[in-house]
Amino acid sequence: MRKITSLAMAGLLALGLASFTGQASADDDPIVIGAAIALSGFVQPYDDGPLKGAQLAIADINAKGGFTAAEAYRERVIQLGEHPERVFNVGAVGIDNIKSMELLSREVLEEAIGFRLGERNLLVTYHPVTLEEGTARKQFDNLLLALDRLERTHIIFTKSNADAGGRAVNRMIDEYVASRPDTTVAYDSLGQ
Repeated sequence: MRKITSLAMAGLLALGLASFTGQASADDDPIVIGAAIALSGFVQPYDDGPLKGAQLAIADINAKGGFTAAEAYRERVIQLGEHPERVFNVGAVGIDNIKSMELLSREVLEEAIGFRLGERNLLVTYHPVTLEEGTARKQFDNLLLALDRLERTHIIFTKSNADAGGRAVNRMIDEYVASRPDTTVAYDSLGQ
């Protein structure tokens, strides 16, 4: 019998993308199930039901044993009705992919992103809190003030999404980068 295991529950919660792969034995072909779920923004309430339904279906399919990437996700699967003795926290298996991936050299990365890295480098991604309307500017301004205190640090920003306050944050990023072109750069996304 095939089991569906979560490979990216953390990604599901943080990025809105779920990837599942099944694996029971070498004789079985993997089962891949994907879903694009909005976890913030105005669409999030519409995706909440389907997300919970998918989680329930996975719990049902994993009735003979389920696997999660973190204890919090294990507890969530149990909360959805799965028996605790059949749900196992196996850790973030995506880390195994990171360990086996071929990393770019500094030179190749600099060429790929069109930015010269510094002695120290930060990747900054900020997404406003959806339910805290009107706070994004102040929160991001505090982040920028903290970044200004750093010395010998280059900063790579990825821009905010379509959440409330996201456009304001993106304008703040653009202004910040324009005033510090030698040590900062901004991209809409560096993801896949």
